Amino acid sequence: MLFVSDYDFPEPIRSILLILKLITGIGLVIIAIISYLYVRDTPSDEKSKNYLMGISMFFLILACSKAVYFYHDFFALDEWDTVLSRIADSIFLIGFVIFTYMIERHVFKKSKYVFTIIGALILVLYIIIWVPLISTIILYIGLIIMITLPLIIHIFIAVKGSGDVKKRALIITLGIVILMFSSFGLFLFKLLGLMSNDLSLLIGPPIELTGYIVLAYGLITMVY
Repeated sequence: MLFVSDYDFPEPIRSILLILKLITGIGLVIIAIISYLYVRDTPSDEKSKNYLMGISMFFLILACSKAVYFYHDFFALDEWDTVLSRIADSIFLIGFVIFTYMIERHVFKKSKYVFTIIGALILVLYIIIWVPLISTIILYIGLIIMITLPLIIHIFIAVKGSGDVKKRALIITLGIVILMFSSFGLFLFKLLGLMSNDLSLLIGPPIELTGYIVLAYGLITMVY
């Protein structure tokens, strides 16, 4: 997480970063609205409608998280870093807890909501533990668990399934992989010195939004 002072790049880099992050947030809102609109066009069964409502809520919550991140990165004072970043991270975790719950309720019931419960516990621990190193470890453990579950499930569906089900599962898997690369992949490239910080910041938001679009398309069309 960067302070607002860390975004003191020369123009037009700073403005481009601001616009890219703003577009990502707006994109998530649009995806949430589209997911909600699809509720009216789904088959009449309640399960499909609840599934799509869960998808819409997931993306809307992520958009709220991005809004806090946006204010934190470009407008907040540095002394507000800890509070704002924790609010944004907590909202982000809430989104993925809901996503995990949706997967365990509608896609993979054999896990008996174990991963949802783990995610909720991790969220509570992250909120109450303010030791920076420990809370960061908790945050990443939570995200890894809640991202890995749908990834493994949809890889399994893609391998075992056929036809449109196989295709949708592959699309969802691709979306998750793109999202993982936009965060963990780019971070690793920076850590290894293979990419500058400026470049990773510039290409990160478009890659992330692409991942969300691919993921949303797979999730929504899986209903049909």
